[in-house]
Amino acid sequence: MKKDEYVSICPKCGSIDVYNKVSKSGFSMENCRDCEYNNVTFPEIKLSDVESFRRELINK
Repeated sequence: MKKDEYVSICPKCGSIDVYNKVSKSGFSMENCRDCEYNNVTFPEIKLSDVESFRRELINK
């Protein structure tokens, strides 16, 4: 059985183009390259659920 692949996703725009950056104060922050949103953590979801997550964002 194939193991599910999980990705971090931006809760603001639904992009999976995110990266970790250490701030000047030493905290690790996750950042979105598409909308520049940042937070301590982003949700992780199954790669197969990305499109449904994005549709939910649009419908809010």
